[in-house]
Amino acid sequence: MVKTNLLPKKRKHAQDVSFTNDVKRVKQELESVVVPRRPTLAPLTKRRAVDVLNDVLSRLQGGDRQIASMLLREFSIDHLPTLSEDVAEVVDLIITSASVTSYDQIARQLLRLLLCIMRRTDGSLWNNVLQRLLSDAGKEAKQYRRLNRMWTEVAKSARLPKSIITRLKCDLPSCPVLYVLIKTHKLPPEGATIESPSSFKLLGFIPSHLPNTNAFLQKLRAIRAGEEYVMESFDVTSLYTNVSRESALQAVSEILTERQTCVNLYGLSVSQVMTLVNECLMCNVFKWSGEYYRQIRGLAMGQRLAPVLAVAFMSKGLWLLCTIEDGLTIHTYNTVKNLVGDSHRQVRILALRILLVFANRMPTLSIVSSFSKASDTKLRLCDDAFSIACDAVNDQEVMVRTEAATILGEFQMVSDGFLDQTLDKKMMRTIQDSSGREQVKKVHQSRFAITQTPHQPTRESRWKSIHQGHQKQTPYDLQLIFR
Repeated sequence: MVKTNLLPKKRKHAQDVSFTNDVKRVKQELESVVVPRRPTLAPLTKRRAVDVLNDVLSRLQGGDRQIASMLLREFSIDHLPTLSEDVAEVVDLIITSASVTSYDQIARQLLRLLLCIMRRTDGSLWNNVLQRLLSDAGKEAKQYRRLNRMWTEVAKSARLPKSIITRLKCDLPSCPVLYVLIKTHKLPPEGATIESPSSFKLLGFIPSHLPNTNAFLQKLRAIRAGEEYVMESFDVTSLYTNVSRESALQAVSEILTERQTCVNLYGLSVSQVMTLVNECLMCNVFKWSGEYYRQIRGLAMGQRLAPVLAVAFMSKGLWLLCTIEDGLTIHTYNTVKNLVGDSHRQVRILALRILLVFANRMPTLSIVSSFSKASDTKLRLCDDAFSIACDAVNDQEVMVRTEAATILGEFQMVSDGFLDQTLDKKMMRTIQDSSGREQVKKVHQSRFAITQTPHQPTRESRWKSIHQGHQKQTPYDLQLIFR
């Protein structure tokens, strides 16, 4: 039997000498070249969760929704699964951000993150979070619940459809946040609300108003004034805070009453509209730096209703000044009285002069005292104006103090007892000696005490004369220094 090898024989290939030399040469060249080592990268360090949420809060307060969403995504991916430090501070920042934002989607995302964190914590943190949520919600939602209740009662009494009542309810209120804003009554044309459908029907009866700054500039360009013309401009300092809510409501009520047949009130009466407007103005709570505050003076800043009421008040007030006996009404008096505390000294000086006119023309009018917290304390208008002028003697500006001291001698019908008491307390404080220095010098008995108790014997002098050479004065030798 012959054995045969079926496998093919291996072929022997001759080695290529030139190829071998090339490979060796390349290896030698690579060994001779010094290749720099690749630097090792430092380990990445992520930000703290508290820093990320602080950035989210600042972005939401600035209205940057897109960046806030990206930061929340970063927090949920990088920090939420391994969150173990600063849990209480993180929870507080999430609640604050949810109360600040005006975007429903971001608020829901923040509440989902809060729920995920709370599921892994103990009961003590739950109690703190519930107290925080209840306290915050109570402060900002109490007035909205009152507004919804008032709206429902008024709408049902007017027999409005149930669909409209439900639609106009404020179901998801958001507390306003105080930060730097442009003036709402000087918005650019693309963001102006003064010509919105809700305000146009009322402003159509205003003699003149400016929807924005661009309209004012167009009116200036259209004026063809010669060299003999003089142009003056007037501005109201702090208009929203100086206009009282009662005065603004009265101006709007008068406009609606006069134009009731021209305005569609959708089944509501003028009194019902004014009730709703008043309730809207009562929503004046805002938040700043994590705390809640209430505006106690003037119209609520930031509301879309405030510019309309301010324009109506200004138009009605200017019309009153031109038609009704120099505009001397009790509402004008209250406005001027608030302007005595204005930041500009010239405004305070003019307000004092107007108060003098009120005191001399309407002296016996009974009003609420400016220096009493009780609302039932009545006082004559001339006495109240005299008290304000006496208080202005202590103003920080020299010009205002000079004006106040000047007009004090021009009041004509101040009550004797009130005059003596006020002068004894606020004016008879210092007397100048011969060298011009102000020295304290009082008398045996005050003039107010003399006029009130004339039959009591004179007590021993409590205040002695500074200079022994001067003749001792009797209480009846006093003269008004400011004359």
